[in-house]
Amino acid sequence: KFDIDPITAEHELGLRYPQLEGYSSWISDVVHFDRFEQDCTIVEDCAADESEDHGRVVFEMFLPDAHLGMVQVFRFDGRELVPTAVDFLQHRSLDPGWWLVKADCVTGPVNFVAAHDIDECSDQGCADQPNTICVNTLGGFRCDCAPGFDLVDGECIQPQYDCERIRIRVANKYALKLGWRVREVMVYAQDQQVDLIDSADISWASSPSYPGHPLHLAYDGLGMTASDAYNATEWWSQCFQCEKEEAWIEIEISLSSRETCDVASMCIFQDADHRSPGLIVYRGMNESSRTSGLAPDRGSRPDYMRQDTEMSPQWAHEWSLPSPSACCDGDELPVCFDITCGQRGVHFAGAVLREFAGVSSACHCKQLCLEHTTIGHGVCRSWKFFNEVGVDLSRVTSCVLLRGADYILSEGDDHWVSGDIGVILQSVSPALVHLEVVDIVVHGVGLPRVAEAPRLKIVLESETCGAPGT
Repeated sequence: KFDIDPITAEHELGLRYPQLEGYSSWISDVVHFDRFEQDCTIVEDCAADESEDHGRVVFEMFLPDAHLGMVQVFRFDGRELVPTAVDFLQHRSLDPGWWLVKADCVTGPVNFVAAHDIDECSDQGCADQPNTICVNTLGGFRCDCAPGFDLVDGECIQPQYDCERIRIRVANKYALKLGWRVREVMVYAQDQQVDLIDSADISWASSPSYPGHPLHLAYDGLGMTASDAYNATEWWSQCFQCEKEEAWIEIEISLSSRETCDVASMCIFQDADHRSPGLIVYRGMNESSRTSGLAPDRGSRPDYMRQDTEMSPQWAHEWSLPSPSACCDGDELPVCFDITCGQRGVHFAGAVLREFAGVSSACHCKQLCLEHTTIGHGVCRSWKFFNEVGVDLSRVTSCVLLRGADYILSEGDDHWVSGDIGVILQSVSPALVHLEVVDIVVHGVGLPRVAEAPRLKIVLESETCGAPGT
């Protein structure tokens, strides 16, 4: 092994290494290796190398200024002037200037030389490509779409969103012995049951109906008081002994012609003698138009209401609601509730992951956060949605995805709605443990801190998660 200044390499070795595109002039001497067999013949084939490492070479180089930027070490085999990057290069952070180099299949002769990478982004970079950011790479650079822009046909375009088709499902929260009967379902564009949406603008579906009591009776505008012949204006579930969530009504709404572009509240009128003592409400998006809920390959969401093992994956948000008791003269009080995601009038502040313009609703913004929960795309922990209608009725909306959960809360601005996506469980290792002390590693998004005393439940392999555990 010996070192030769690259400038004098032509005199010493009969070679002169040209400067590589994307790199500065050479910053090291030439490190030269020859490998010999015991009989002093040169090793020319890795497979024939009798050593255990079959031609691997490990050494260190001292490059005093290399810690100031990106560096690459190249190898030149024989008298070839075609460089290849080494197999492994690592900066020793505790020893500034020292680099560990590993190269496989080194026969002989082989020369190693180091060069600084040129930061093309500090010069022209991606200035000729709009809506991009320049990312410096070893020997070159690339142009990535700026936050809030997607690559479409070779151009970075800001996505435009029409009003999404909103899906809402209401189901019985508990098992029923006499079936479920619904007098009327009413949906509003604003909270506090303001701005009723015409049922003609809604697509309706349900679990099987009892003969003579079809679904359209749940939105005929009748049956909301005892004075109505509501028994003939009710939708009845076909099941009498209904399991949990076996009876349900689902609606799909498109509000492209409305300035709000969202739904905010709804009311359910039930039959006093065939009511569900509690309701489960889900909200998502039309699955044919785009993703809804959390894709199975991105993990699962534990049910924060502790009623199920996990939340339904195909929905962005869910609510658990009690049903009020019957009122005066046999009238059933309606179950009225908000169906918007997040906290209204709350503005989260934190590190921004991505921004989207033209997003239609707070629940749509939460859905986008659910779609950014893998490391490769950046991890969204919380979100905030801005919505303002100007004096000319023009509407400005924005969705901001945030990386952190340590956000700052500022209240009082009604244009903002903020929220998080709760806990997403992505992996548990090992999934099966024996009766011994073992380390269990849990990966996910929004997991509780150690100081918050998180708990794991371990059950027998033959049992479900509902069984008593430890």
